[in-house]
Amino acid sequence: IIPKMIKENPTELSNWWGELKNLPLERMLNSKKTSTLFALKEKLCHPKTLLIENLEEFKNFRPLKDITEWIARAAYSTAGNGVFRLCHRDFFDDKKVKTLKKMMADSPIVLEPYLKRVLDIGIVVNLKSPLNYSITENFVTEGGVFKGGLIYENKEDLKKKINKRFGNISLIEESIEKIASYYSGLGAENFIQIDSFFYNEKGKIKYYPLVEVNYRKTMGLFLRSMKRFLPERGVGGWYFFS
Repeated sequence: IIPKMIKENPTELSNWWGELKNLPLERMLNSKKTSTLFALKEKLCHPKTLLIENLEEFKNFRPLKDITEWIARAAYSTAGNGVFRLCHRDFFDDKKVKTLKKMMADSPIVLEPYLKRVLDIGIVVNLKSPLNYSITENFVTEGGVFKGGLIYENKEDLKKKINKRFGNISLIEESIEKIASYYSGLGAENFIQIDSFFYNEKGKIKYYPLVEVNYRKTMGLFLRSMKRFLPERGVGGWYFFS
């Protein structure tokens, strides 16, 4: 069944790949505001991440001079929509500021330094058994748009690859349990997807545990369902081309 995207009014998408059983709850669970507030509290995001909830807070924001680029993400956007890269001077450019203000009329924004990602990963978590997770290696554009991913028939193969390059698979599993417990407490059921990545900062590889949580049918869940077509120890790819 191919779902259709419909608009009840020009500014709000009302139908997306969620269960659509309890829309207020589902919107809250899918919101980047929800995930960012939790990430800030538990130190699962970059320390200079900010949640800007209204125009007054934005007017009072002054970009740090030692950060050359920022990324702004609308709290209720999906699939890389509502994502903007901003250099220092853009915050003083009337046209760019007008775009951000327009975006903030409908949504808070997450504002943080633009980081040099070296590996994007998506983690599909079964909330009934959090460590029974699947993990995909994702391809994401510099602007934050998902362009495909790799799924490994044997999850251990990707874990070994990550351990060999970064040695941080234990950090991933510690974060999974903490995030899963929090979202279950909010009312999430069955599956969530956690987006995270490794990045290079001043020559050191670091792990960013929680970019956002998606409580809906995601491309990671789709890739997980395709595992059954893989041979033993196989790797499958799914790609979007312009």
